[in-house]
Amino acid sequence: MPVEPVANLTRVGIGITTAENKVVAAQILPDTVSSELAPRVERIFRGAGRGSLGPRGAHTARVWVEGGLTCEATPVVTGYLLQGLGLPPTTTGTGPYTHTWRLATVLPSRWLSIVHAFNDLTRQFAFGGCAAQRLRLAWDAERDEPLTIDLDLIGAKFLVFNNESVVLGSAGGDAGDPFITPLAKVELPDGTLINRCISGNLEVTLERELRWTVRGSVFPRGHQPYRELRVRGSLTLTFESDDEIRRFLNQVGATIFPLAHRNDPGADAVSLEIFWDPSPSSQFRILMNRVVFTAAQHRVRVGESIVQELDFEAFFDATNAFTVQFTLINNTASYPAGTEIGAGYGE
Repeated sequence: MPVEPVANLTRVGIGITTAENKVVAAQILPDTVSSELAPRVERIFRGAGRGSLGPRGAHTARVWVEGGLTCEATPVVTGYLLQGLGLPPTTTGTGPYTHTWRLATVLPSRWLSIVHAFNDLTRQFAFGGCAAQRLRLAWDAERDEPLTIDLDLIGAKFLVFNNESVVLGSAGGDAGDPFITPLAKVELPDGTLINRCISGNLEVTLERELRWTVRGSVFPRGHQPYRELRVRGSLTLTFESDDEIRRFLNQVGATIFPLAHRNDPGADAVSLEIFWDPSPSSQFRILMNRVVFTAAQHRVRVGESIVQELDFEAFFDATNAFTVQFTLINNTASYPAGTEIGAGYGE
């Protein structure tokens, strides 16, 4: 019987493109947990009747790409994944290098290209012009797992190749160790670590869609600009202090009890930084300078410890001009765009 491809032997590659409907050869081969990218086709079925209960014809209206990509967050690969948010980093240093992404006001100028090179099958799938509509990551002191970054992608181009060397180029893996979820740190503005944090998650949502125009083509012209940015997350803390519930009730510093939510439209904000810093040349930091708690629960369940479950949302910091800032420190000097492949097809 024929040999069928399997996931563990399939190589997934990531590249960066500065064009919103192009495919480039892979520049890095990440440790991939899953890739669910797939071509999507919208068909028009028409002509029921005329002696037939079913439609008599089918036509193609639109073709695009969408799906999820989940990879382990290693020092170099993380920089490629963050390009899916649409921005190149600002890079400083002479080694190790500090790469900074600030999300708030800048329009996208970077997209991802993803390739699947299947084992024992001389076919490779390439997905181009991919933009992240959502980025999610989570950390948990009770789970012994590498940190993963989960992207929901929408893309403009899909090609099938039959030459592995074209789609993979000279791409290799990341030799750096992944960031580990139990080793995350959560810090307050004054540099105080929140040692009571058990777990948490962060989700960045970007309102962005493909741009369809009437131009005699089933393919998208490109991408629409960002329309909205939301940064939300949650923290689970041991219940050793009432500091967080005071903040949720807008009662920071209150000394008179009982406490109710302050009868005031204001909202007490705090800065949060989540980071991994296993070495001076391997660090990943996420900073939100203005965060408010949007929900607080202290569930009482028989046989369980009571913990604090807090939802939060970040909002724009006008002084520093960002809502969320990602900082990556590694030994990679830059993240340039890759080499285009398949030019002129599927556009």
